[in-house]
Amino acid sequence: MSSPHATGFMVLHSNQLEGLRELAVQFIRNHPLPVLAPEVLLVQSNGMKHWLELALAKDLGICAATQVELPSTKLWQIYRAVLGPSNVPAHMPLDKSPLVWRIMRLLPSLLAKPSFAPLKNYLGQAEADPSPMNRRAYQLAAQLADVLDGYQNYRADWLEDWANHKDTLRTQAGTNASAFTTPLPASQSWQPELWRDLLDDLAADTEVKAALNTETQHSFSSRAKVHEAFMTKMATLHELNEGSGQRPEGVPHRIMVFGVTSLPMQTVQALAALGRVCQVLMLVQNPCQHYWGHVVESRVPLAKLSKQRQAHKAGLPVPQDDGSLSEADQYTLHTDTHPLLAAWGKHGRDYLHLLDSFDDVDQYKGQFNRVDVFVDPADTADYEGSEPTMLEHLQSSLLNLAPLPNHLTNVPADDTSVRFVQTHSAQREVEVLHDRLLAWLDADPTLKPADIMVMVPDMANFAPHIHAVFGRFAHNAQAHDPRHLPYTVADTTPRTEPLVQALDTLLQLPQLRVTRVEWQSLFEVAAVRERFGLEEHDVALLDTWLADAGVRWGLDAPHRKPWGIAPDMADANQNSWLFGIERLLLGYATGASDDLASPWADTLPQAGVGGLDARVVDGLLQWLRHTQIALIKLRQEHTPTEWVAVLQQLVALFFKPSDEADVRLIERVMAPLETWLAECQLARLDSPLPLVVVREHWMAQLQQPAMQRRFFGGGVQFATLMPMRSIPFKCVCLLGMNDGDYPRSQTPRDFDLISDAAHAGSTQSHWRAGDRSRREDDRYLFLEALLSARDKLYISWQGRRTTDHEIKPPSVLVAQLMDYLNAVWTRGKDADSGQDIPAFDIHNQLQPLQAFSPKYFTQGTGFETYAADWQRARPAAQTAQASSANISTTSDVSSAITANTLANHAAPSELTLQHLQRLLKQPVEVFLVDRLRVRLDKPEEAAEQEEPFSLNGLEKYKLNQSIAQADDAEQAIAQLRLSGQLALAGFGEAQQHMLLKDRSTLRDQLDVLLPKWPHVLGVQSAHWQLGPTRLNAEWANGQTLWRSNTDMPTASTQWLQVALRPGAVTEGKKENQQARLDTLGHLWLHHLAACASGVPTTSVQIGFDAAVELKPIAADAAQALLQDLCNAYQEAWAQPLPIAAKTACAYWMARQGDGKDPLSKAQTTFNGAHQKRGEYQDSPALQRMFNRFDDVADALPAWAERLYAPMHSAAKVIHLSEDDDTQGAHA
Repeated sequence: MSSPHATGFMVLHSNQLEGLRELAVQFIRNHPLPVLAPEVLLVQSNGMKHWLELALAKDLGICAATQVELPSTKLWQIYRAVLGPSNVPAHMPLDKSPLVWRIMRLLPSLLAKPSFAPLKNYLGQAEADPSPMNRRAYQLAAQLADVLDGYQNYRADWLEDWANHKDTLRTQAGTNASAFTTPLPASQSWQPELWRDLLDDLAADTEVKAALNTETQHSFSSRAKVHEAFMTKMATLHELNEGSGQRPEGVPHRIMVFGVTSLPMQTVQALAALGRVCQVLMLVQNPCQHYWGHVVESRVPLAKLSKQRQAHKAGLPVPQDDGSLSEADQYTLHTDTHPLLAAWGKHGRDYLHLLDSFDDVDQYKGQFNRVDVFVDPADTADYEGSEPTMLEHLQSSLLNLAPLPNHLTNVPADDTSVRFVQTHSAQREVEVLHDRLLAWLDADPTLKPADIMVMVPDMANFAPHIHAVFGRFAHNAQAHDPRHLPYTVADTTPRTEPLVQALDTLLQLPQLRVTRVEWQSLFEVAAVRERFGLEEHDVALLDTWLADAGVRWGLDAPHRKPWGIAPDMADANQNSWLFGIERLLLGYATGASDDLASPWADTLPQAGVGGLDARVVDGLLQWLRHTQIALIKLRQEHTPTEWVAVLQQLVALFFKPSDEADVRLIERVMAPLETWLAECQLARLDSPLPLVVVREHWMAQLQQPAMQRRFFGGGVQFATLMPMRSIPFKCVCLLGMNDGDYPRSQTPRDFDLISDAAHAGSTQSHWRAGDRSRREDDRYLFLEALLSARDKLYISWQGRRTTDHEIKPPSVLVAQLMDYLNAVWTRGKDADSGQDIPAFDIHNQLQPLQAFSPKYFTQGTGFETYAADWQRARPAAQTAQASSANISTTSDVSSAITANTLANHAAPSELTLQHLQRLLKQPVEVFLVDRLRVRLDKPEEAAEQEEPFSLNGLEKYKLNQSIAQADDAEQAIAQLRLSGQLALAGFGEAQQHMLLKDRSTLRDQLDVLLPKWPHVLGVQSAHWQLGPTRLNAEWANGQTLWRSNTDMPTASTQWLQVALRPGAVTEGKKENQQARLDTLGHLWLHHLAACASGVPTTSVQIGFDAAVELKPIAADAAQALLQDLCNAYQEAWAQPLPIAAKTACAYWMARQGDGKDPLSKAQTTFNGAHQKRGEYQDSPALQRMFNRFDDVADALPAWAERLYAPMHSAAKVIHLSEDDDTQGAHA
């Protein structure tokens, strides 16, 4: 025993945490502890811990020899010190975590008992399956352990009765409460039996029994028993010492409980008992300086308190001796007190009542002077000579328990202390907040980002939006971007880290098909790439090789068996990883190229992998080997000890830290495994468990935030709305205040006897003071957040649906706050109706749907933004529209180029056929691609995850083209099959037959032509000076088939160009067929070049439906046409041409065809119709340059005639075979 020291259990109140901090500092200064004795402060969150440490260091000069811990952790240490470490273990066997696994172990035997039929029915357990070691059993065990843990904390008397075979429920706590009991619901009769079975199992555990050093069967079997023994021991010590205050070894000299707004009854009892031997200070935040416990009647009225700390407010009714109030007095309390305190304060009121019952002033009045610190913000503002703001008035009214006033007060014009904002999405909430914070910081030079706290109900939902908005300027921080705000996001867990998500994916390997997409996502993690010695560009290269090799899903044929592909089926390996790897390795070994690849042992080499790529391929092979090893291990059930070794091996196989952050993260990820193993050993669980149970438990542990995580990281602080985290900040912002999201709801369990959900049909409530309720916690937390704001309170929610603008209500707490403020404040009288204008109109708080809305850049709208990017873009686009009489474009790309910049880039003086090809294919691309060097890529298509089954139009076109151009059809078909481009089994055979039939249709027509042109033409080239432009041309270079009628050039030499198109080459009915101009561009340009060289050339495009012929053109005429195209290219280089290629072709064909409205046909081609996509949808260039068809309609006729009319005039439809009714697919 230590020498006597000043003792007592004292409760100190303040409406502000700064006041509580000052009380703590002054108490520490005035009552110093002995040398080397640490100050013990108990807080409930890491945020409060860090704030308190910083505040004490600031006020005391240093924060040393201070232990800041959780109440439960420190109290258990004291239990062990008082009762003896040999009697009380560090972890009780019936604590929540080990209790889960004890229940899992006992479930098979429990389900055999008739009383546990409800659990057996829930699990769907068949008679032949007595071992419910599955995921559902684990989830049930976790829920049962959670409920029993709640009983140990809040209903220890129930468990004591059940242990003594009294299957009843006490409705009141205390020594004389045994008379107040109700019978246990019949449907819950299994719960007492479960508790007794757990105690019997614990008593039969010789190791636990020896560790607990117990003689009786159930002594110290649970925390409730430990608490009971502790209270008895403390009472005995007090009697033996005759109240002298002798402090047991291990008990601190002083304990300060700071800012905790809720503690279980057992904890308060233990702290009160410690107050007899040491100093215990309860520093609690109280929103009101008057007694307000009778403002709201609880579900069960509280008994008359023997002690009451606060005085009644003058003029309010006082309860009678039994604590009751008349109906008139109740009405008075509801109308003459603060409505928000009545609506939100139940949780705090119950806790304050609980503390009042233990605050024994007589015990310490001779040693300490009790001081409460209540600060009225309105009085403070008056003292400083300023007008109290709306926020300060609100906090003052709560402090003084003020009722609603009889007259409204006008809101000062410059009062922005309370602000409500509604948006359409969480992303917009954060964007609007970012603009608002910048405005506050600009308006107040004394305000710093660290003075701002932003709290959200669900950080997992908001964290990506926070990083997207606040992190987008981080890379410009060195360049001093004024929009960059430093920020910190608290409450993130390892579960959100990419490395942990990759680990979760690996734990699902037995259920995964192992697609290339899953491989890609895995190698996005730096630690995985590091493990296999790959860089990001290596992974991109591998992905290209794997796509070319036909890898889609499945390791090999046996791996595919669970998904219905028999291993002995023909081509069962096709499109698997084994299939692709064999192709890549064979290509590496043979050095094959695309043109020379030939099969070997039914494997087609895949070109691309060279001698220097061995390192990259080796990394891929290592990954495949490790995946096979992991699959073998993960498919089996293991005991907990074996699982820890397997999972440690899994992490070592796939992860290698790439930096110090990865090292710390992997250590943090592996820590729960050791804890879990200790819990299983404590529960004596050594049965094999399936992977799904281990994975779910491990990932759930990684979802929990840690007490040691950093909270104040500098800059704007983002955190989750959590109890006891309402730290004072100048600006407090609450986001995500949506109806249904806050207060957060928790689905009640129908077997949790503390909740009313388990007592359906009963009028008896089992609620007790100190019981926790998620919704009541959130209500009081909202009140705490309101009180913690010193200058500004900002609240936002998603008030409209993004898709249809439908109204979505805010949280009921926001609506209550807004109603209260409108009942106190007004913004004057309406000029027309004379009615008071509400201080806050819910319909006037809506922000625009998009950050680039014109409302942000138009004066008088009331909206402001710091998004200067959008502001610069708008006038530039308008200038581009106004400055071009013949080009209507809203492109911010072209308009961003100034006139001087354009003048400095002269058009090229030399062109090739490729330049003219781009002109005919899509004229606007000349300006974007050739002039500005802009590549407007389409979104990448997701990697294929299924083996080929049916061919879409594009795939069929490409395969037909490769087959049609091949000399040996059977060899070409075999190569398609061995490359994995055809379907499996019979479906593939059907596709082969279809491809051969289509090839025959094209080749039969080609065979009609070739006998007249027996000689193959080699590559030809020529150049011409066409005005200011020099045109270099090359043709007969393999892109189309070229033949000559003579072996050597002579005066009678003529050439033939043939293009095979596996699709339609004409449009219109048979009697009015026209050549499809949009498919002739390449053929036409090479035809012109050949004719311009002086050799008469005939060009033919063969399709499924017919053939299109281009007759020879005189050399000077061909050169003139080429010169006109070169001139058009120069114009397209200077500015975007207002024309779309397919649209122009459709216009001209309609104009020369059946007399239909050409513009209507062109508009349909541009916009699309029915299920046919339009040209605008498929062209990023058109989307960048134009907004609608009207932008090109005026200039379309002239440009269509100039670019495509000569081609149309030269093209004639012919039929090369007698079978004109050939069937073919249009492409």
